[in-house]
Amino acid sequence: MPLAVEDTLSKMKVKELREFARKHSISLKGLKKKADIVSAIAAAEDIDNLLLEDEVEELKKDEEETAEIGEDVQEIVEEAEKLPPLEDEEADPVIIEGKNVDVDFRRVEELVDRARMRYEEGSYAKALSLTQEALADIDDLLRNFHRYTYSYALLSAEGLVRESGKTDAKVDKAISVIMRAKKAYADGSIFEDKKVIKSIDKATKKLYAADVQKSKETFLSTRRFVFDVADLGADISKARDIIRRAEDAMESGNYTASLKHLARAEKLAKKAKETRIEEIKQAIPATSVIVEEAEHVGADIVEAEKFLKQAKIALRNKDYILCNELTKRAEHAAMQSQHKQIQKAMELRRRQVDNAQRIIMKVEPLIFEAEEYRIDVTEVKTVLEKAKEILSQGDYVNGTYFAKEAEELARRLAPRLEDERKRRGIAKPTEGICGACKSRNLEFYDNGWGKCLDCNRVFEWSAKREGIKDKLKGIFKP
Repeated sequence: MPLAVEDTLSKMKVKELREFARKHSISLKGLKKKADIVSAIAAAEDIDNLLLEDEVEELKKDEEETAEIGEDVQEIVEEAEKLPPLEDEEADPVIIEGKNVDVDFRRVEELVDRARMRYEEGSYAKALSLTQEALADIDDLLRNFHRYTYSYALLSAEGLVRESGKTDAKVDKAISVIMRAKKAYADGSIFEDKKVIKSIDKATKKLYAADVQKSKETFLSTRRFVFDVADLGADISKARDIIRRAEDAMESGNYTASLKHLARAEKLAKKAKETRIEEIKQAIPATSVIVEEAEHVGADIVEAEKFLKQAKIALRNKDYILCNELTKRAEHAAMQSQHKQIQKAMELRRRQVDNAQRIIMKVEPLIFEAEEYRIDVTEVKTVLEKAKEILSQGDYVNGTYFAKEAEELARRLAPRLEDERKRRGIAKPTEGICGACKSRNLEFYDNGWGKCLDCNRVFEWSAKREGIKDKLKGIFKP
């Protein structure tokens, strides 16, 4: 086993290995251990190329997903550009600075802890000094803490607005509240007015609620649309996979991502629908050709034409599902009728071939008998051979024609054959016993043949003379 192949296969999960084997028709019957499965796959013919093909397919999938992500990013950028401005040249740098301030309460905690210890030791003056130092530090820390906390509140609200803007929610009011809050942050007045943060929270939560509702409604409508497209017989595998991603994103609370996935799924489903509708449209002229071909072979196409006419009406009414079903019925009816007609033609051909072969079997003994009497049979023999050759090529029409021509020529030999039989003492029998059913109800003809009227067995009475019987041996069944 090549080490590179073994290393590649060993990195795959058992489920992936089994899927790979199924895809490439590699038998894993009775194998349960991963090592045995790896060995079986690695021993497969042309395993290097099989692995390479799978790697190429994975790269193609990655390229498609990358292309989809690129389209989503472009859409996000375009939608973000449509939002009212959220930037404030003066306030934004102050807010970013507040987000990065250091808020560490450990020094204050240490000071308070040391003050407690001095108090318990009775060093009241030292304890008082430490508490004053802690109070001075806590004032600075609280100011930084407010700046730090409020900066994140403003930035988070801005993020919600941007996301809501991408879902077409009404964001004007929320943006107005945030812009006022930014200015209040920059001049420090926000820290004195708790209502500002509450108003931001209220405005952005409304947007978030709208985001959630729209995501749920869009999910249901998009999924319903994709399933409707599937009913047409379209390939919606890619759209269905993206809907699963949308559902996962919605369950994790990422409603914006969910909506982006849903938009992508709808786009793919629409493309699949357009492709399928074109296929349904093209099926009608294709089925018309099948109906015409059936008519050419003499098939009854009344039912097929009825279904095809109804399919065209359904197409005009844009009822593509009904159109597809009626087109299928028209095709089935035409092919079924054509099949019946072909069966009739084949049965007719079989009967004609059997008839031609019976004529040949009837004429050949006469030719053999005439040759023994030294009668010239060149013409009838040539025509008979031509009939046999044409029949062997499947042309039963011309084969039958020449067989009958040979029969007519053989019939002209009858008087001379009759004279020769009389001269040689070979007379037509008047009675006999059937070799098959032992019946005596026999009929004898002047052409050297006879028939049992009970079992319908045909026999040749003229072949009983020496020489001709040996020539005919094996040609006719007793």
